[in-house]
Amino acid sequence: MPSGRVLHGAHEGVHVLRFVGEIRYPLAPAVTKLMSTFFEEGELVGLVADLCETTSIDSTNLGMLARFGNRLARQRGGRLTLVCDRAELLELLESMGFRDFFEIVETKRGEPALADEHVEAGAIDPAELGRVMLAAHRTLMEMSEENRETFREVVASLERDLQMGSDPDT
Repeated sequence: MPSGRVLHGAHEGVHVLRFVGEIRYPLAPAVTKLMSTFFEEGELVGLVADLCETTSIDSTNLGMLARFGNRLARQRGGRLTLVCDRAELLELLESMGFRDFFEIVETKRGEPALADEHVEAGAIDPAELGRVMLAAHRTLMEMSEENRETFREVVASLERDLQMGSDPDT
């Protein structure tokens, strides 16, 4: 069971996702479902991901954020802003090419971003989790040649699992 949590808030169409603690893949489907609703309803003008309280974040959640950023740019002309004051996470974002596509605000820890609605992971559908993980990793592969090599086998494995109808988490 992941120890992390994701909080959501919004003001005038700018949505904030605050990632607190250890952020692992079981949270990704619930966050994806929540944000898809806002995209589909046209309520999303901007998106801020606050990583100031994140102790670690996996590639599924990073890829999910990249997908949100790409979709926001494509549909609204907006840009994902990542707020982070943690050197190790800033290094990770840099190494994965996030700075080339998204705005990264390096800031000292201050007041947490306005986000107090807890995004519940709920029951996890293995097939949905597999699709979210696959889409996230494909997005990361599109960001750089290094990412393409890094995640090639992960994507191939997830594709096989989904074709066979098995749980990609096992």
